[in-house]
Amino acid sequence: MKNTILTKISPAILLFFAFSLRTVAQEDEPLKNFRFGLRVSPEISWMKPGDVKKLDGAGAKVKMGYALMTEFRLNKVVSLATGIGFEKNGGALNYTDTAYYHFNEEPLKININDTVNEFFQLKSRNFSVAYWAIPITLKMRTKEIGVMTYFAQAGINLGIRTKALSEDDVRSTKKTNSTLEDINISKDMNFFKAAINVGAGAEYNLAGSTSLLISVNYLNGLTNVSKSKSDYMFRTDGTAYKQKFTNNAVSLSVGVLF
Repeated sequence: MKNTILTKISPAILLFFAFSLRTVAQEDEPLKNFRFGLRVSPEISWMKPGDVKKLDGAGAKVKMGYALMTEFRLNKVVSLATGIGFEKNGGALNYTDTAYYHFNEEPLKININDTVNEFFQLKSRNFSVAYWAIPITLKMRTKEIGVMTYFAQAGINLGIRTKALSEDDVRSTKKTNSTLEDINISKDMNFFKAAINVGAGAEYNLAGSTSLLISVNYLNGLTNVSKSKSDYMFRTDGTAYKQKFTNNAVSLSVGVLF
């Protein structure tokens, strides 16, 4: 009788110990302290006015970015995720308050007494601004569930402007409406920007430490992306046009981590 019972429970005991040893072995596997990879990030980007009496949001734009990703493991759960990438942001604004400038391939310096150049009243502007982007976030991962690992991340994104172009709908002092394209407005945009970065995603293990990554991130602008006092636009009384707006975005990232 005893032998029969032992015969029945022995396989179960062996399976239990085998599973336990496998689990311990998995948990004891050395974790990589450094990972790197590449990603592409299509995003929906828009401008958020600081003063709705002067500016009005006029829609979002779809832009594209790409980046080198790096991760430095702090412990079994948390990593410092950073890297460097290139991204384009955009959006449109309606200028509900009177703003004038004059134009000759790029905006000219304010000069209310200019009688040579034609003046334009800015009605709306579509922005296309390029940045070198540096994310600095804490990435918190779950344990591997099957072949999937889930994570959340939070931190900031820093941006260094490289170039800014606009497409402007204007009305000239000659009472004609027109659209001016590819206006270089780099000197009227701030060189630096910062945004809060929060997101969530998952990694699908391909082999070893190589994983396919997908995440969705929300970027909430913290800083004025334009110069607060324009060098190019002015009001009816000839004073410099004051402006303030931030850049927000929702980004989808798809990449590979090694």
